[in-house]
Amino acid sequence: MSVRWVAESDEAASQMLDAFQSVQAQVRRRENLGGDEMFEIGATAGVIAVRVGRVIAVVEAGSPTGAAARLAKAVAVRLEERDRELREAEAERLAELREKAERKVSDPPRAP
Repeated sequence: MSVRWVAESDEAASQMLDAFQSVQAQVRRRENLGGDEMFEIGATAGVIAVRVGRVIAVVEAGSPTGAAARLAKAVAVRLEERDRELREAEAERLAELREKAERKVSDPPRAP
């Protein structure tokens, strides 16, 4: 498994994955393994590209049959957890900044 790209935004990552899969000989969309987008690449099911949020990872596993799908599903689950944690942390940070700004506005200036 390798992380191939981390884009600036979810939309940019989706565009990057579209570009990547558009130059491959054989591509099949996978809907049942998780992630925001997932594609099997090539004639066999040994290579799967998965996007979760801004991250695109590629899983390669030649055997046994189905190994790449199981690994891709596990990668998608972990990336989804990480993405959720990052979004929650960002929401908390923004709430703290908003609260701090509101306190500054509501607190009267103090005399020196």
